[in-house]
Amino acid sequence: MAITLYRNDKVMLDFHMSKFLRNLIKEADELYEKDDWFWYDMKRSEIEASSKQEVLSGIITDEQREKIWERYGI
Repeated sequence: MAITLYRNDKVMLDFHMSKFLRNLIKEADELYEKDDWFWYDMKRSEIEASSKQEVLSGIITDEQREKIWERYGI
């Protein structure tokens, strides 16, 4: 049984966010393309925590966080 990775490519993340979060997303996308499910899942966890922190810090809106979560199935 193969593990299927999830990413919704219809959701575009074309808004301002910190360089740190943008890099996490870039790394997750690279892992997705490599079909590296273990590290992809770890990166999704980092994206979840970091996007919550950016909402609390006022860097992104809650709606933007929802878009990120929708893209990665968080």
